[in-house]
Amino acid sequence: MFWDNGLFPHRISISFTNIVKPEYRPPIASEIKNILIKKWGPYYGWGILNKQLIESPEADLITNAIISSPNGLIEYKNKISIYLNEAKNIRSQAVNK
Repeated sequence: MFWDNGLFPHRISISFTNIVKPEYRPPIASEIKNILIKKWGPYYGWGILNKQLIESPEADLITNAIISSPNGLIEYKNKISIYLNEAKNIRSQAVNK
């Protein structure tokens, strides 16, 4: 189970349809940034930090920017144990600093 440290007692089932590997993620300083500025103005970071909802058509534009990138879902499913171990090691190192 993920995050089995007792901090998160509630579980919500989710299913991924698309995972974009870091090297294929669209840069925020692109059309996505322009969409966010158009929606929230130059202080769009507050919208992100406060998890403000973005509705269509802006949401569709951002979704299309993400799903147009190569989908790494199969690779992540096949290598989930490796990725989880890497994440645990990174978290462990951060906690021990």
